[in-house]
Amino acid sequence: MADHSNLPAPYESPWRQLGRAAAAVLASLRLDLRSLWRRNRDGELTRPAWWPRDLAPLFWPLMLAGALTLLVAVGTGLIQLLQRPPAPPAPVAERPADVGPTADLPALLQDMQPIDPQQAAPQLPPPQAPQQQDDRPQAAPSPPLELQPAPAPDPLLAAFAQGEGQTLIAAATAQPELGLLQLQLSPAYDALGARQQRRWAETWLQQSLELGFEQLVLLDGDGQTVGYRARVGSGMILLDPDNAS
Repeated sequence: MADHSNLPAPYESPWRQLGRAAAAVLASLRLDLRSLWRRNRDGELTRPAWWPRDLAPLFWPLMLAGALTLLVAVGTGLIQLLQRPPAPPAPVAERPADVGPTADLPALLQDMQPIDPQQAAPQLPPPQAPQQQDDRPQAAPSPPLELQPAPAPDPLLAAFAQGEGQTLIAAATAQPELGLLQLQLSPAYDALGARQQRRWAETWLQQSLELGFEQLVLLDGDGQTVGYRARVGSGMILLDPDNAS
């Protein structure tokens, strides 16, 4: 081993420094993975707005599993494509040998059969009588019926009218510049009890916040306000139908 006693600072092998650095990197990665796992379990990672909140910890594991499955399928397809044997060449038909001037002419003449003039003449079909034209006017063909395409469903209304609540909302109107969402309720909502009405109102408020709307207003069939988000505190304020305005 070389003598490094004359150096101005204590000598340390760079391999030992590299080992300590690798151990520190592995420890940092382990801590980062544990933090990422905790954040995913608590639902703090970014996910689409349409993904259910209760299933938030399953979003990124399912995405990683799908990506790995796709990579395995692509790799398997490439391997099978590379291992496929090449197609055999198409067989080439052999051309008959041309008859040269040295061929046996008597043998060729003997194989030839005499031609019957009656068989050689082409047989023409008998003449047909000209068809008489019908002077009666023909009706013009009717134009084909054009099927009207079905109207596309409102994506905003479909985001709220799901499951048991699909009969409670009649229309949805959004004003993104104001952060306002208005839901017009159907008569089926009026038939619910006060507790069920509040439960649906709180559910719609949570969905509107996930879609980026800060204000939610509930309207009845006549366009009168029957509920809105509380300006102080949280939750929904539901109005008495007799005092709705």
